[in-house]
Amino acid sequence: PDDEPPSISANLTCSNWGNNGWCTGSLSLDLAASDPQGAALIISGTIGANNFACPSGATSCSIPLSSEGSYAITYRVDSATGLSASGSTSYQLDLSTPDLSTSLSGVPGTNNWYTSDVTLDITTSDAVSEISSLTASANGGADSVVSGPLNFSDGIYTVLLTATDNAGNVTQDTQTIQVDTITPSLSFSTNGTSGTN
Repeated sequence: PDDEPPSISANLTCSNWGNNGWCTGSLSLDLAASDPQGAALIISGTIGANNFACPSGATSCSIPLSSEGSYAITYRVDSATGLSASGSTSYQLDLSTPDLSTSLSGVPGTNNWYTSDVTLDITTSDAVSEISSLTASANGGADSVVSGPLNFSDGIYTVLLTATDNAGNVTQDTQTIQVDTITPSLSFSTNGTSGTN
């Protein structure tokens, strides 16, 4: 029948799916349309606030998606019969690893030692999918969730910090901390023949 509308389908193709529906690799919007009458088609739509259109007459096309963040997509196909069909979807793309920075506070000695207890302050941020977790392990031990500064007393520590965003991107940093707050002990003895005074 001449009044049967065209159809259109959309698929998001990602080279690496991360967590929580986020794509962490190359991403494209693949569109395919058909018309029961075989009439010419025009495929178009919007990605966020930007318009797009497939080549005139094409029944399929692939639109690269490179803007990081969460965006709404609308798409439609218009047939030469005057009929149309439309749909919508959305995508989440995060190609960036979290930012992770540290600072140490304490009384510095020599040879990279501290002569007082040491505080390790950690700052993380992620502008796209936001931080999901921050963990630390000391000297190869189990990971523990970090909720504030870390404090260290006497000893040598190798601290592995891991920041993970909601997309699954990971940033790691290793800090070596050496603390010695104990002064050396010193003793001596004398021998010989004692006189007076």
